[in-house]
Amino acid sequence: MQSRCIGCKTCAIACPYGAMNVVAFPVKQEGPSPLFKLNTVKAQALKCDLCNNRAEGPACVEVCPTSAIRVIEPTDMDQLMKQKRQQAATEALSTVTS
Repeated sequence: MQSRCIGCKTCAIACPYGAMNVVAFPVKQEGPSPLFKLNTVKAQALKCDLCNNRAEGPACVEVCPTSAIRVIEPTDMDQLMKQKRQQAATEALSTVTS
């Protein structure tokens, strides 16, 4: 949630693709009187949007030399998770009956 970002940059450090950016922008705040205004700086993360405006899709998917990254639709992800659960259950049952 963007509004909760405190600008700590841990997301930028953790992102293995360098897709996170933390930017600072000025924020004017009203002080106790109209003559007193505070000019402060707020840092906020610019998060990866999967290259939403890019016709070719996410750049990281395009440039990955081993095709390890891919975009998966939610329905495909559900099916993949179901298959993995079934495979794990089958393997667990085969070790119990052996």
